[in-house]
Amino acid sequence: MRKLLIFSLLALAACEDRAPMSGVDTTLPDEPILPATITGKMGYPSDYIPRDLQVCAEMLDGKKTFCNAEKNYSENTYELKVPPGSYRVFAQTSQQTGYKAYFTEFVVCGYDASCPSHKVIVVKVAAGETRSEVHPNDWYADSKMPDPEPMADDVTALDANMTMDPNMSAADEAEVQADALEARANELEAISNAQ
Repeated sequence: MRKLLIFSLLALAACEDRAPMSGVDTTLPDEPILPATITGKMGYPSDYIPRDLQVCAEMLDGKKTFCNAEKNYSENTYELKVPPGSYRVFAQTSQQTGYKAYFTEFVVCGYDASCPSHKVIVVKVAAGETRSEVHPNDWYADSKMPDPEPMADDVTALDANMTMDPNMSAADEAEVQADALEARANELEAISNAQ
């Protein structure tokens, strides 16, 4: 037993003196990037939701679109997993070929005819974050929406007069944008009630 212990100690000592093998990558793999989640209600201008309705998120550069939403037709909800980033979220169906119903200011202000804007809302999500209340249901906008490339202000703020702190977290920025949308909806509602 004593000889086995001495042999083991000598073997360990010999291993410590060796340099690592050259050409072998000893770095650990990067942490996997957690997906972000976008959720909301599905809608369609009818008394039903088409079974082929797809909910998609397209990256602002237009290079990738993700249409892997899990749908719950009994509650008319969806859940879409995407890489962290900024997206335009839309729904589409073969019943309106080529048309994309985006998540817009018109949706946020309650689909009221007095809502003047059908501007697409950019949805930003960070790794592991869930962004809810994103309803891609503006089936009433001009079919040429959205503008080909958003201006920088469109990406960072919903209103050109609103500036975001570059050090603000994505969650705080989303909250500021939600507050701005709610204030805008309240303004539009007040205008509608005054008429």
